[in-house]
Amino acid sequence: MQICSCLVRLNGSPVHTVAKGDVTPAEILILQEIHGKDAVIDIKPVRMDKRSHPQEWERLSMAYGRAPDGLMDAGNGNLLEKMFPGAQKQLPIDLKDIGMGHLLNPTRAEEKADA
Repeated sequence: MQICSCLVRLNGSPVHTVAKGDVTPAEILILQEIHGKDAVIDIKPVRMDKRSHPQEWERLSMAYGRAPDGLMDAGNGNLLEKMFPGAQKQLPIDLKDIGMGHLLNPTRAEEKADA
């Protein structure tokens, strides 16, 4: 899976911004759903990781679907299931899979904009 860094505007607010590293494309979608479509900005691909879909699902569940004690749903568990349904989770692997392929080569995107 592609690993990125980004900035997240909490609840879409430009004055409450948090830097986040080690973010996958699936997590970008989750953050957009929670904080707003335009809340995840300055997305930069960093590296590829050999993380499996089940490993990433577990990480996302721990981060966004469970309370700190691990016993109760923190309110986003249904969101994760709704966004990525089915028994065999097929999460997006890279930015192209979530419609952000232009971020993979920012120099070429800038060249096209200038033309």
